[in-house]
Amino acid sequence: MKTRILFSLCAAAALASLLIMSAVSARAVVPPQGQGNGPRISPAEMQALNAINSMTDPAAKLAAVADFMTKYPKSGARLQIAERVAEEIAKLKDATQAVALAEKAQTIFTTDPELGIIKTVTLDAYAGGNRVDDAFKMAAEMLAKNPEDIHVLVQMTLTGTEEVKQKNPKYAQQSLQYGLKAIELIEANKKPANLNDASWDIHKSALPQLYQQTAILYLVAGNGGEAKARLIKSTSLAPTDPSSFALLGLLLNEEYIQLAGGYKAMPEGKPKEEMLRKLEGILDNVIDAYAHTVALATGRPGFEGMLKQVSDDLTSYYKYRHNQSTEGLQQLIDKYKAPGTAPAPIPVTTPATTPMTTPAPATAPDQGAPLDKDAISKPSPPYPDIARQANATGDVVVLVTVDETGNVISAKAISGHPLLQSASVAAARQAKFKPMRATGTLTYTFP
Repeated sequence: MKTRILFSLCAAAALASLLIMSAVSARAVVPPQGQGNGPRISPAEMQALNAINSMTDPAAKLAAVADFMTKYPKSGARLQIAERVAEEIAKLKDATQAVALAEKAQTIFTTDPELGIIKTVTLDAYAGGNRVDDAFKMAAEMLAKNPEDIHVLVQMTLTGTEEVKQKNPKYAQQSLQYGLKAIELIEANKKPANLNDASWDIHKSALPQLYQQTAILYLVAGNGGEAKARLIKSTSLAPTDPSSFALLGLLLNEEYIQLAGGYKAMPEGKPKEEMLRKLEGILDNVIDAYAHTVALATGRPGFEGMLKQVSDDLTSYYKYRHNQSTEGLQQLIDKYKAPGTAPAPIPVTTPATTPMTTPAPATAPDQGAPLDKDAISKPSPPYPDIARQANATGDVVVLVTVDETGNVISAKAISGHPLLQSASVAAARQAKFKPMRATGTLTYTFP
């Protein structure tokens, strides 16, 4: 069964900022004549280049470059000018303008080295400007000439994963192959000859995220085992990144829920005892992954939604494994905090008096009748960013208890995608009914 899972929007955005950097190195259009190993150019060329450098409008600057190339077609500064043009385009925040100028630049620079530089920034502009088909078409052309172009491989792995999260699996398999190749090159430390050390270090630093992204792509392909292995690898490479721990915990949690569903129906005996031990072991791993997530995500902007969701589940599961007590939970979280950071408190509910004797998801409460039509007010839950990134959809059924004043006094999700349950429960708690005492269900649909 195809598995869908969390991907941190914050982490994706941070990686996107890293990857859209052009692979060209930052330097002036041309070094001063007579210094270093720069090209020898005439005084007239130098004057023209200085005038171009002084311009501030990107379009006007590119037009001036086109005039320069027409006037000095054999200039020794052509390659350096191409590099500078690529740098200027990469700085643009307007994706539409970046694409337009990048495409224009391809008509100005005609040699293979020049086009290699310009096509790299064009690829980034396509990816950033939601020109996905154009980006993958250009990537295929570039990789046909250089199958080990690390920038293309990494950029398109990111782009394809983003498309998957937007419910477009068109390039999922292709992106997975790009990601696997990028990982292979980085782990073998095969630095491309045309890449400087600083750029190579930037691309190598993406290795943990590449493992995370290929895990998501494996999930889309239905290979949960490979996805889990890659998330474990990602956490080992980036032990202070909460997003991979959250993904790993949610993947293990989904495995636990599926197995727990069959546990209840098993006859008493040794197989059931072994299954219980297996479930408890999986749950301990979920707790550990969630404790890492809470410890590392607390206080970091962009992780608030993730933190709320895993905190609730962490508290529930920890209590189940520790006789409904939260004693020691804070110490577990603090153990995983980065050095020099403050403690990470999490929501802790009042311990129940009776411990569970079977895994929590295996026990289905009596649902009662649907109460949707009886609700005077039934706020719609927001679509959580983390669920949107995971392409999570479908119905969530929440069991609610209504008191004599029409207020919801308890709410618990009893079915639906795990990433959608917390938002649905929060919305159910805000529902209002006519004065009545009842237990029943509310259903929330995420298309």
